[in-house]
Amino acid sequence: MKHIPNREYEESLKALHRAQTRSMEWSEFSRSSDGHQLRLNKAQEQRGMCGYCECMLTNENITEFKAEKHLDHFYPRNKGVEAKPQLQFDWDNLILSCFRDNCCGRYKDSDKHNILPSQIINPRHEDPKDYITFVIEGNESDINNWKYVSAVAKADLEPEKRRRAQDTIDALNLDYKPLRIARMNAIWTEYQNIEELLEMCATEDDTETIRNFLSEYEKEIENKEFASTLLSYVHSKWGII
Repeated sequence: MKHIPNREYEESLKALHRAQTRSMEWSEFSRSSDGHQLRLNKAQEQRGMCGYCECMLTNENITEFKAEKHLDHFYPRNKGVEAKPQLQFDWDNLILSCFRDNCCGRYKDSDKHNILPSQIINPRHEDPKDYITFVIEGNESDINNWKYVSAVAKADLEPEKRRRAQDTIDALNLDYKPLRIARMNAIWTEYQNIEELLEMCATEDDTETIRNFLSEYEKEIENKEFASTLLSYVHSKWGII
């Protein structure tokens, strides 16, 4: 889960305004060409990833979808005590999510927990990395004995922030076993590149050059599936340089 910087797409903002003005049903809008374009624009805004778990939903160019997706209303349209039907066509209330029943947007709106949207981190308005980090389950020093990569509240949080972090993990089920395995596989895939970067930095004496190496690699990782997991792992390794 990562912060979603706002990018405005004029055609979608106009389409949402038209739908609101005409009192269109959400299901009708969602099936329309405007609804399809809205999902593509949301994918562009989110670098092709689910706005909650960061699995990849699109092809590399973010021009078409390769996985089922769900346009989630952070505050639900018509269910629960915090339903906000007035926000159903609000760009800022929409997050593109994966379509799994057991995590992310659909799980958030289910009856499987009693956590309200206002109790969790909204990635459009807050940076989840200030609350949540990722840890390797198993012997971290031996890649062959890794089991999972779990989402956890950061250790140094004050009690209220720790509660919000844990509520977010629980409400989105970010420790759903398939996600824990997928995060581990993401690190495995990137492991050799990370080790080569660490070795290169370790042999470089100039601090500014090292910072540039790391900064460029961070930018590259930002576009990869499970980017927050990768950045968390890389930052933990950089501490040894």
